[in-house]
Amino acid sequence: MREGDLSARVKFAKRNDDVGQLGRQFNEMIQQLAENRAEIERLHQFEMARAEHFATIGELAAGLAHEIRNPLAGIAGVVEVMGRELPQESSSRGVLPEVQSEIQHIQAILNDLLAYARPRPPEFHPADLNATVEQAVFLARQQVRTKPIEITLAPEKRLPRIMHDPVQIQQVILNLLLNGIQAIQKQGKIEVALWQDGECAVVRIRDTGKGIARLLVENFQAVFHHAKRRNRAGAFVRERHRGVAQRKD
Repeated sequence: MREGDLSARVKFAKRNDDVGQLGRQFNEMIQQLAENRAEIERLHQFEMARAEHFATIGELAAGLAHEIRNPLAGIAGVVEVMGRELPQESSSRGVLPEVQSEIQHIQAILNDLLAYARPRPPEFHPADLNATVEQAVFLARQQVRTKPIEITLAPEKRLPRIMHDPVQIQQVILNLLLNGIQAIQKQGKIEVALWQDGECAVVRIRDTGKGIARLLVENFQAVFHHAKRRNRAGAFVRERHRGVAQRKD
C-alpha cells in the first residue's frame, strides 16, 4: 500500500472479534479509496479528451472565420458599389439593405467564432448586471423549450451599476446554465438569483441535477491543471470562462 497498491487486504478481517471488525473496516476503507481513485482517473481521461476536442474546435473556428471573412469583405464592397451606381428608380435597390443586413449578421457570427477561439481582453465599464444575467437566462431558456426544465431568475432591482464586461460575464453565466441543463437528466429546475453583499454583487446558480462526489470536487482543480499542463491549447472554452471570472479591474 505504501507504493500505491490498493489491491491489498488484511487477512485477519475474517476473525469474529474486535480485531476482525477493525480489519473489515480497514478493507472497506481501502476498497472505497480504490473506487475513488478509479473515478478520478476516469474523470482525468474525460477532461483530457474534452481538452483536445475543444482545442480542435478552436483551431477550426479560427480558420473557418478567416476563410469566410475575406470573400465576405469583397461581397460587402461589391454591394456598396452597386448601391452607389444603381439608378434611384431601379427595382434592384430594394434588396440591397436586406443583403447588407445579412452580411452584417454573418460578420457578427464570425466575430463570435473568433472570440471563442481567441479570447479578447475584458472591457470593464459600469453596466446593469441584472440585464447581463437576464440575457444569459433568456438564451438558456431557448435550450429547454421542449424539456421539463424550469429556469427561474430573481434579480436585485436595487443593485447599482456594476463595473464588469457584460459580454464576457454573460458568457460565463450562460456556460454555467448550460452545464446545469446537461446535469439534469429528466425534470428539474435551475435557480438564478442576484443580491448585494456589502460592496459586492453576488450571482448564485443552483440546479437540481446530479452533483459531483465530494472527493471529485476536491480533486477537480488538480485534474484540470494537469490537463492544462499536458495540452496548453486545450480546454480553451473552460479556461476562458474560468479566466474571465478571475480577472479583476
